[in-house]
Amino acid sequence: VYKIDKQKLHYHMNDFPSLGHNEAVSFVLPAHDPRLDPLVYYFLLTGILAFRAAAARDIKSHRTWVCRHIAGGLWVAVQRVVIVCIHSVGRAVGGDMMDLRNQKKVFGDAAYLGVIVAVAIAEIAAADMYPPPPPPLAGAHAEGEERGRKKA
Repeated sequence: VYKIDKQKLHYHMNDFPSLGHNEAVSFVLPAHDPRLDPLVYYFLLTGILAFRAAAARDIKSHRTWVCRHIAGGLWVAVQRVVIVCIHSVGRAVGGDMMDLRNQKKVFGDAAYLGVIVAVAIAEIAAADMYPPPPPPLAGAHAEGEERGRKKA
């Protein structure tokens, strides 16, 4: 990501030379300059917090932060799946998916959706690893009680 930023290799600046940099970057969002910086910070922060939890031998917290850290790297794989889905739906409804403006918008929106989906799945996975304990069964006896009678 550092190299992408340093050499200005962002998709919206290079992959579609006939379009303006901030032109057609999303179907949903207004014209803007897509940035990877927040994702870099998220990835670094979650990695540091995962390491810190491991060093403190806090396994539960470590696993939770690792799930988030993995999401910070795998969003791009989810983006690729979303690209295929959006293109397929676009073609099915008669959209011109060969149009460069549409391709650029799909790529940009798929990046946002990829991040949202990856982070949401990570949060679900983290929460599911350590579900809350079940509530006590109805009719269960408190400590020191036996079949409704208190011990003497």
